Amino acid sequence: MANITNREDVELAVENGADGVGLYRTEALFMYNDTLPTEDELVETLLDTLEPLGQKPCIVRLLDIGGDKTLPYLRLPPEESPFLGRRGIRLLFAYPELLNVQIRAILRLSTSRAIQIMVPMVTIPEDMERVRRLVGAAAQELGIQHLPPLVAMIETPAAALSVADVLKSADALSIGTNDLTQYVMAAGRQNPLASEYFQEMHPAVMRLIRIVCADAGPSLVGVCGELAGRLSAVPDLLSAGVRLLSVAPRMIPLVKDAVRRTPASPGGT
Repeated sequence: MANITNREDVELAVENGADGVGLYRTEALFMYNDTLPTEDELVETLLDTLEPLGQKPCIVRLLDIGGDKTLPYLRLPPEESPFLGRRGIRLLFAYPELLNVQIRAILRLSTSRAIQIMVPMVTIPEDMERVRRLVGAAAQELGIQHLPPLVAMIETPAAALSVADVLKSADALSIGTNDLTQYVMAAGRQNPLASEYFQEMHPAVMRLIRIVCADAGPSLVGVCGELAGRLSAVPDLLSAGVRLLSVAPRMIPLVKDAVRRTPASPGGT
């Protein structure tokens, strides 16, 4: 599947044979406006962006800001260690109007498309429990009976080691290997002074990925970080139990070829 940001990405993904969108980064919908988009504006943009995809599935990530990303109209308080503070779903919980407008827009989209909701920066099972309650309440207000599946992003060691409990409120998992590596290796992904420690295939990182897949049981586990597009890593990810790889559109043919060339594991596919 493809990682996308805009309609051009979707068109390129389709041209390259994508089976769907595994990560729709929605930050551009919010970061380049002077005000918070309305629910109707979000629905209109989402529909236009995904139109070339047809009825192929799409996983839409809730706004993932904090750390190195901010909004011009949202005055976030300064943090001494922003990557260890309010990021992803933590920040959205602190600004309910920001979270609610996204949930309602995606729910409306789900009535006509195969949509899933991805939750960034999950740390504890209660994060997913809270999101599921909010999605359920919004769906009831909108008169929507069937909730889209919820996908928990596994980007923190705490979430990776709590998969069984996270899955009580999630339908699938997507491992964000960029941040998972950052937190496992204590090496900022954009810090050149620690670049030698940012090792995506370090045994500690790969061990956590295997633990996630094992503890997930029959639930789908995907990878949407840069590691999914590293061809040398594909056999290890498949062996661990990963069954969805979401990559840059131009990488799709190469990754598909790498998957086909990977021998089937004993008793599996």
